[in-house]
Amino acid sequence: MKWPLSFTGSLLLALLVLATGCKDKEDNPVPYVDPCQLINGNLQWSFDNASYCADANIIADLAIVLTVNGLNSNGPSLTFELESVQPGTYGVDDNNNSFTYTDALGLAWITPVQNAGNIVVTSHDATQNLVKGTFNVALENPLSGTTKSMAGTFRLTYTN
Repeated sequence: MKWPLSFTGSLLLALLVLATGCKDKEDNPVPYVDPCQLINGNLQWSFDNASYCADANIIADLAIVLTVNGLNSNGPSLTFELESVQPGTYGVDDNNNSFTYTDALGLAWITPVQNAGNIVVTSHDATQNLVKGTFNVALENPLSGTTKSMAGTFRLTYTN
């Protein structure tokens, strides 16, 4: 007679544990992680009707000028120099605030000699070494002479 009671009790205990121990997937959703937001900021751009971001690596270093390099995991890389991190609009050409871009096919694009566009620094926090801004430039393929536009945004923590 004890056996059916202990079997029934064990069965009820097992059902109770199963019923209360399971949670819906919605109770613990996986948080969204923005692949374009790296620990030291973000760099995003559009080129040739496609959008990219530096999702593999960003380096920003302030020495004489601010040098920025961003790598996309699909191959493109963007490097530019900025003469000042103070808020303002800065012209882009082959000597000042220049850009070098390598697309996913490995083709190089550079800033033409004059009036290639501008970089706008919208804010700078010297305490946190944080600079934010936008850019709009024309880039030229030196082999073909083709010119294409690039626009983007940045929010970067730099070293100095």
